[in-house]
Amino acid sequence: MGIYLLIATILSSIFLILWRWYAHYLDNAIAGLYANFIFCESSLGLPDDLGTVGNLLGMKVFRDKGTEWNGFTPVQKAKVVSKLFEKKRLGYRGHRGIDIVALVAIIVMATVCVFSFRGDWWTVIINIKLKMSRCLYIAIILVPILMVLLYYWFYCQKNPREKDLENAFAETDKLRNKNFELMKTGSQLKSELSEFHKDLLDFESRILTLKTQVQKLIDQLPNDN
Repeated sequence: MGIYLLIATILSSIFLILWRWYAHYLDNAIAGLYANFIFCESSLGLPDDLGTVGNLLGMKVFRDKGTEWNGFTPVQKAKVVSKLFEKKRLGYRGHRGIDIVALVAIIVMATVCVFSFRGDWWTVIINIKLKMSRCLYIAIILVPILMVLLYYWFYCQKNPREKDLENAFAETDKLRNKNFELMKTGSQLKSELSEFHKDLLDFESRILTLKTQVQKLIDQLPNDN
């Protein structure tokens, strides 16, 4: 009986881990489109509470920065969201609670498995002859926990902290200032090109005038015939 319970526990743990991994995979793919969604919604004039931004405004850190957020253009809002996505700080969207439930389920199944396999908990803890059971129990418990922690650290989206939002705003401001400088430089170049074009037209006009005068002088020359 114990060996079947062990196999069932291992398979159930694998299925739970795969389920949560795939759920986060899909969520990450959707979160990657948030910047495009927000740009389109802002460009169409859709109120924040009716669009994708409403999900972000559900977080206190976003609400506290509402004034700065509202001052951004659609492109800048999309840039902020894109920066948060790159930093894995676009919010849990309810996944954290489900992940905790799945992890607790794995721990409970592992505990029940080991207790039923070797006896009561005193046997599991004290009896030196059951070192293999303790190692098996620790492996069943620690491996999923380690996998979940590593997965959360490197892959999963987490709720943004205030400094994450401030950094995203700061980088967007730098981009806005850089764009302004480029626009200013472009405007200056356009003005210089306009002046150059005027000078070129004036020079062309003078050339035509000179050509006309030369032609008149040629016409005034006596004809040898």
